[in-house]
Amino acid sequence: MASWLGTAPGNSFPPTRGRWPRTCTPRTTITTTTSIPTPTRIEITCARDGAATRLTRLAGGGLLRPRILSTDGDVARVALVQTAASLLAGDRLEIDVRCGPGARLRLVDVAALVAHDVRGGEPAQVEVRLEVGARARLEWEAQPLVLAAGSAVRRHTEVELRRGAAALLRDTLVLGRAGELAGRLSTHTDVRHESRPLHAEALDTGDVGLLRSPGGAGQREGARHARALRRPCRGRRGVPAGGRRDGAAGTRGFARGGHPRLRRCARAVAARPAGGRR
Repeated sequence: MASWLGTAPGNSFPPTRGRWPRTCTPRTTITTTTSIPTPTRIEITCARDGAATRLTRLAGGGLLRPRILSTDGDVARVALVQTAASLLAGDRLEIDVRCGPGARLRLVDVAALVAHDVRGGEPAQVEVRLEVGARARLEWEAQPLVLAAGSAVRRHTEVELRRGAAALLRDTLVLGRAGELAGRLSTHTDVRHESRPLHAEALDTGDVGLLRSPGGAGQREGARHARALRRPCRGRRGVPAGGRRDGAAGTRGFARGGHPRLRRCARAVAARPAGGRR
């Protein structure tokens, strides 16, 4: 035992310098470069084929790629998969979707789209054109657009509805990531029915006054009502399990649920006269 605890130098291993030969690490210079703009064009066309909906054209690549989920039923399902970091300065994204008469198409975003700091570059451009034929249906379950600090995006959405057509689009904006200010988004949405204007709206997140108004993100009363409407009533009648309803239908559903704060919000919305403020 005494010899095992001895402090005499051993010869089992060579010195550290002998085991690890000396190497020379070259010096590197890190430089900051601007991103290379990436143009992307997505084309999706579907048509009715008997009792099913068939995809007649599926093309595009770059920032997004369309991937077929299912085409063997009444509704064709296509996923939009991101293949690169986006949106960066100067990026241009075009999405062209056409649904033939009687066709049914559902678009699914796999992940949220993040607009990054342009670092003094040109704003990213997003052009969306949707055409829904007679008696056709289009659903787009879009994931949120996250406006990181320093980002700049210009977006224009055009929707053309033919006779008997319907489109359900989800549009969610996240004003900045955790602990940072929001970037700037200038967005315009135009919906036409039979070539006649049906709905038009515009939003510029650079207008701080608009964002703090009750019609925007709200500051006091507007923010309080927005928080109330975002809070689900679990176990209450009129609210689906694990989810919530949006818009006027959601207000009515929350009112039936019995939550006192939501009932007050629902009564306030219902009491407003059409076309004006109370």
